Amino acid sequence: MDWKDIATVELPIGAQIGDLTGVVDQLEQQVKAALGPRATQPEAPHVKALAPPVEDAFEALLAARDALVAAERKRPAVASGAPGGRDTSAANTSADDAWRAFEKFLDAARSLDDDLVPGRAEAEPLHARLFATDGLRFINYRPRRQWDAAQRLVAILHEPAVGDTVDGLGGGRFLKAVARAHKEFGLAFGFSQAQPTDQSVTSTRAEQLVLQGALRDYLLKVAAQASARRPESGVLARFLLQPYASLVDDLARAPRPAKAVTPADDPSPKPVPSPA
Repeated sequence: MDWKDIATVELPIGAQIGDLTGVVDQLEQQVKAALGPRATQPEAPHVKALAPPVEDAFEALLAARDALVAAERKRPAVASGAPGGRDTSAANTSADDAWRAFEKFLDAARSLDDDLVPGRAEAEPLHARLFATDGLRFINYRPRRQWDAAQRLVAILHEPAVGDTVDGLGGGRFLKAVARAHKEFGLAFGFSQAQPTDQSVTSTRAEQLVLQGALRDYLLKVAAQASARRPESGVLARFLLQPYASLVDDLARAPRPAKAVTPADDPSPKPVPSPA
């Protein structure tokens, strides 16, 4: 997305806590680069100080981020779905990395041009069966939805014929990595074991909403400072907002499931166009 469009968009609905705090960390680094010595980062636009409205919004943004991070740290393990104190962030990252690596391996196997079996002919339908509809979009879901989506894929991978195909293609180690990461994900978030009914669950929803509001306010204040009569102001705004624009683009690139079309939707015999 272009930074000038920021004032007209909503915060990404797929953004999770890590996305929000992470993008604020990146926005903070952009400000430090703009205010720091030119020799440190010469390619950055430099200013002596932020405009007062931007500075106030920036300070409020950092305070909201710090409040959310502090609240998350105070949550008991069972409240964040981490029985036994397991690190949910690490488990989520490992699972995401394992799925990405496995998808890349299987995608690469579709380009095999030798006559060995299994080969391209087997890799193509398996990749389609696993990833053609949603791709890797599920790794951006909230933990419960991610677990449910991954469970369906793991069930396919447990089929003997599928396991033999992956092993024959040389992906045994990728498959084992997915299995390990998926198991740890389930344990970390408490999805694969019984939970006591009397557990006390706290929430950081209020802090998340405050951070979202502060982020929105900061984005608008920065964009509002850009003036067509002063090109340097646009350069600065684009630089300060680049991490957020990148976050929006990253989430937008996640594949979306194709919409099912029924005869009632399109009674004509013409082919139904693929969704954009």
